[in-house]
Amino acid sequence: MKKTEMNEKSIRRNKEGNSVRKKQVNFYTKLFIYVCLFIALFCSTVFSLKKAFYYDVGKIIKYQETSNLDYRVYLKENDFYEVPYLDKEQNMVYISELIDYLDIRFTYDFNVASNQTIDFTYSITGKLTIGDANSNVYFQREYELLKEKQGRMEDAKSYTIDENLQIKYDYYNQIANSFKSTYGIDTVSNFMIYLKINKNSVNDKVVSLNNEDTMTINIPLSEKSVNIKLDYKEIHESSQLIDKSNISLANKFYMVLFLVLVILLVIVTIKLVHILTSRKKRASRYDRYIKKLLLQYDRLIVETTTYPELSSSKDIVSIEVFQELIDVHDNLNLPIMYCSIDSCRKAYFYIDSESKIYLHVVRASDFEEMQNEKRV
Repeated sequence: MKKTEMNEKSIRRNKEGNSVRKKQVNFYTKLFIYVCLFIALFCSTVFSLKKAFYYDVGKIIKYQETSNLDYRVYLKENDFYEVPYLDKEQNMVYISELIDYLDIRFTYDFNVASNQTIDFTYSITGKLTIGDANSNVYFQREYELLKEKQGRMEDAKSYTIDENLQIKYDYYNQIANSFKSTYGIDTVSNFMIYLKINKNSVNDKVVSLNNEDTMTINIPLSEKSVNIKLDYKEIHESSQLIDKSNISLANKFYMVLFLVLVILLVIVTIKLVHILTSRKKRASRYDRYIKKLLLQYDRLIVETTTYPELSSSKDIVSIEVFQELIDVHDNLNLPIMYCSIDSCRKAYFYIDSESKIYLHVVRASDFEEMQNEKRV
């Protein structure tokens, strides 16, 4: 009678074990499917995103600005100089009474490492200043010597500005001398000429660009007996500009596909997180108990994936307390086999002898019942 009951129990447990195996397989199968879906959707989403938009990645580009300011001082007829003008290279001191006009040439070169489109605007302004030796200003006036001009470097690596200007020296010198003689004061006068260059990137593509450069030349003004010498400032500068990262829509079909894939990816991600977290949440007193046994009796327990053969001809001896299984181990000198059924939250600890199977079953439901009884 006992043997028959044990056989019936064994059959039920064997069926239960098979059911557990199926559930466990179903869990990992489901997890594998959702992970594969997630990877496939993620890759497809990235691919459609790249196809949907055009990306112009920003980069640093070196550029260089150089200038050259050249001038000639044309002379009035005189008995000393045999040439009509004196140029910059001669680096001479000029007698103001002999100056007819100044021919000034402004040259500016802009060079960049890669093709760019940049708008240039430039103008030439003169400023007449009359003051004292301490730089206090008595009188000041600006003159438009060259109206603003526009130029464009269209998808190119270089751009050049070349302008020639003639300055009538006597005109501005007479204003300075007249002011001095009229008010009877000692003055320091000069006529400063500015070539201002502005650079603006097309469509605001360039975000870091030195927008304004200035070339200057200072022409001292004084009485006829005063000698003059020209001072000038040129441009020699190296810097860098930065192209903005530009994103624009390239394909509407891939844009729609991208949005659909994002929605599907979010759904699959939520489902995958739910599967993982719901399984993780089950870690409770049962999990802690099993972990404690495995750590405490590590030398005695052998972990296996083989379930005890409950339907065999061997007698099944049910062990209620794990410590009793330790006593059996000490008497028979056989290892304690451990097999876990995760989906059913059940663990088998057993010793398989020649004629009997000593079985200790740990169920998560038993811990839940104990917890509920404590609450009551």
